[in-house]
Amino acid sequence: MTSGPKSKFFRSVYRTMGEVFPHTHVFKVPDSGVNETNIEIFALRSKTSVSIETLKERLAAKTCPVKNKELLEGLLGDHIGAKIQTSDVPTLTDDYAPVDALIHLW
Repeated sequence: MTSGPKSKFFRSVYRTMGEVFPHTHVFKVPDSGVNETNIEIFALRSKTSVSIETLKERLAAKTCPVKNKELLEGLLGDHIGAKIQTSDVPTLTDDYAPVDALIHLW
């Protein structure tokens, strides 16, 4: 998932996006029926950030119109808020992207 030997590619992408965008959020993808956990990274360029808790509160208070409230509630519920370790993985660039070394093929 977000740690361990099979997480290096994800963590490199997360680190790279964090160096470009001021705000990043990580979410588990709802169960796809496979034994792997899929993860999505959302990056925002805005100068101000709205916390996941604030989004949950706004959704519950119905202060923002949403087409598919259940889908958004599920996504917010799958937010990964834990600190993600990136000091041991590289930032990916056009000049340096060791993807093969970061993905453990099986």
